[in-house]
Amino acid sequence: MIDERGERRWAFAALAAVHGLHFGLLSYFAPASTMFVTRPVANFDYSLHAYQTTRAVETWNGWGELWGYDPLSLAGQPTGAIEDLTSKSLELFVIAAGGLGVHPWLAFNAYILTINALVPALAYASARLFGLGRTAAVVSSLLWVLLWYFDSLLHWCWYVGMISWVGAALFAVLVVALTYRAIESKRLGHYVLLGFATAVLCLTHPFAILAPLVPCVAMYVRDFRSLGARGHAMLWAAAALGASTTLVWIFPALGFREYIGETDAFLRPAPYFLLLDTLDWWKDTLNTGEPVRTLVRTVCFAGAVVAIWQWHRDGDRRALPVGLFVVVSAAVAYLGVYSWTARQTQPYRQLVPAMLMAAVPAAHVLRNAFAKRELVSLSPAVRVVLVLAAVLAVPRLVRTALTYLPEAVPVPVVHETTLSRAVSASSDQVPSRKGYQGPPEDYLVVRRWLFNNHAERGRILVGDWVLEEFLAASTHLPLLGGLYERPIPHADANFFKRDLGPDPKAAIDAYFERYAVGWVITHGDFGVLDENREGLEPAVALGKYRIYRTRREPSFFASGTGAIEAQSVNRIQVASASGPEVVLKFHWMRTLRCRPDCTVDHAPVDGDRVGFIRVVNPPARFEIYNSYEL
Repeated sequence: MIDERGERRWAFAALAAVHGLHFGLLSYFAPASTMFVTRPVANFDYSLHAYQTTRAVETWNGWGELWGYDPLSLAGQPTGAIEDLTSKSLELFVIAAGGLGVHPWLAFNAYILTINALVPALAYASARLFGLGRTAAVVSSLLWVLLWYFDSLLHWCWYVGMISWVGAALFAVLVVALTYRAIESKRLGHYVLLGFATAVLCLTHPFAILAPLVPCVAMYVRDFRSLGARGHAMLWAAAALGASTTLVWIFPALGFREYIGETDAFLRPAPYFLLLDTLDWWKDTLNTGEPVRTLVRTVCFAGAVVAIWQWHRDGDRRALPVGLFVVVSAAVAYLGVYSWTARQTQPYRQLVPAMLMAAVPAAHVLRNAFAKRELVSLSPAVRVVLVLAAVLAVPRLVRTALTYLPEAVPVPVVHETTLSRAVSASSDQVPSRKGYQGPPEDYLVVRRWLFNNHAERGRILVGDWVLEEFLAASTHLPLLGGLYERPIPHADANFFKRDLGPDPKAAIDAYFERYAVGWVITHGDFGVLDENREGLEPAVALGKYRIYRTRREPSFFASGTGAIEAQSVNRIQVASASGPEVVLKFHWMRTLRCRPDCTVDHAPVDGDRVGFIRVVNPPARFEIYNSYEL
C-alpha cells in the first residue's frame, strides 16, 4: 500500500510528466520561431486583435485612454470602444509590458503563451480545491491537456484567435472551485484568491462570467445562513472586484451604445448539432469550427454524469456547483440559438468551460475506476466490457490526435459518401496542424509594395480580411475591408458586405467615389472587381494577390475642396480648404471637434448609416480631433 509520502512523490512525478507532455505539444503548435519574434501571431482573428492592440497602445501612450477615433479604418471608426471589449486584458498586458521595454508584438505573443502555459496548473489547482486527491488531480490535468489540443472546439478557439475566451474559461472553473473551497473552509486566503481570480476572469472576457454565475449564486443561497458576516462581506467583495474591471471599458461602450450591432454570426448551433458532435460530423465552420473531434469531451461528460450522480446520492456538496456549471453551460451551448440575448454571446463557446469543469469529476471517476482494488473487485463480465470499450476508444483517440499531427501520417485520400454529403462534410478530413503562425510572406510583400507605391492616393480596399487587419495593425495606411461580420454601422464602408443590386458597375463606381478608393487588392477567383476594367487598371500581381489602381482620381472631399495633410489616430489635418462648407469622406463621431474657430457637424450620406463630417465656413487650414467628451 502506498503511504501518503509515496503518493505525493508519485503525484509530483506524474504532474511533471503531464506538464512535459503539455509543453512538448505547445512547442509543436507554438514554435519559438513564431512566438519569440517581433511579429504578431496572425491566424484569423489574431490579426484583428493585433489591430485592436496597436490602436490601444497608441491611444494609451498619446491620451491615457484605451479608445479613440481611427480615421484610417473603414473611413473612420471608434476604436477600443465597442468591438474589443473582450480584448482588454490583452491590450493592458501589452501596454504593461511596453512600460518594461518589451516590444509590443513580443508582448502580444507572450500573452498567448501565458494562457497556454497555465492549462495543467489551473486544472490541478481546481481539482484540489474541489477536494480531489493528488492522483485524481493529476488525471484532471491530463484531461485538460488532452482537451486543449485534441478537442476540436477548444483547439479551434485558441487557434483562430479566441484566446481571451479560453483563458477566461480556465479561470471560470477556478472561480467556482475557489468559491466552493472558501465557503467550506472559511479561510481568508481562499477568499482573497477568489477575489483575484474573479477579477482576472471578468477582465479577460466579460461573457465568461455566465458560466460560473449560476453555480456560485446557488452555493451562496444554500449557505446564506451559515456564512457569517465575514463570509458575506468577502464574497460580495470578490464579486465587486470582478465587476470593477468593467470600468476599463464600460463608459466608452455606453457612450457609443447606438453603434453596437448584433454579434450572432458565429457559434450558435441548433440542438441537432449535439448528434453531429457525438458522431464527429462537421457541418458548418461558422457554428462549430473545423474539424469536429469530440472523443475527449465525451469521456469527460460521461464521467461527470457518473460522478455528479454519485455525489448527489451521497449528499456530497460538490454535486450542486459542479452539476449546475456543466448542465447550464451545455444547455446554453445547444439551446442558446432560441434566445436573442444568448445568441449575442455566441453560445456554442460555452461548451469550453463546460468540458473543462466536466473533466474534474470525470478525473475522480477515472481515478477510482482504475484503482487496483476496484479492478480486482470487478466481475469478469464487467472486465470484458471495459476491454471492449478500450478497444473501441483507443483507435478513435489515435485518429483524433492524428487529425492535428499531419507529419505523423501520410496524406489520406478523402472519399465522399452520400451520408457525408448530407451533413455537408466528411468526418474524415485531411490532417492539419492548426498551430500558431506569423504573417505569411505574401503579407509582408504586399505591405512593402504599398509603402513604396501608395503615394497617399486615397484608400486601399482589401478583399482578404485577415490581410487587411494585418495591414491595419502594422501600417498607418487608410484601409477599407477587414472582418466581414463587424457588428458596427461603420462596416457599411466595407465593400464586401454590400449588395451590389441590379447594376453592379454603377454600384462599384458609386462606392469608389463615396469612400475615396484609390487602390484595390483582390485574391482567389476573379470576381466583379477584377472584371471592372473600366474602373480599375492592373498594377501588379504579388503572390496570390492582385493589386489594381482606380482610373478615377480619388478625393476625400464630398463637398468643397482641399487637401488631407495628415490622418492618424484621433486626428485629421486639412489644408487649403475652400468653399462655403467642406464635407470630408470620414465617418462622423460625436466626440469630434474642430480647431481653430470651426465646428464639426453631421452630414447624412445615402447608403451609409453613420454619415460623414461637415465643417461650415471652414478656415483654410483646420484640424479635426477627438475631444474625448462623451
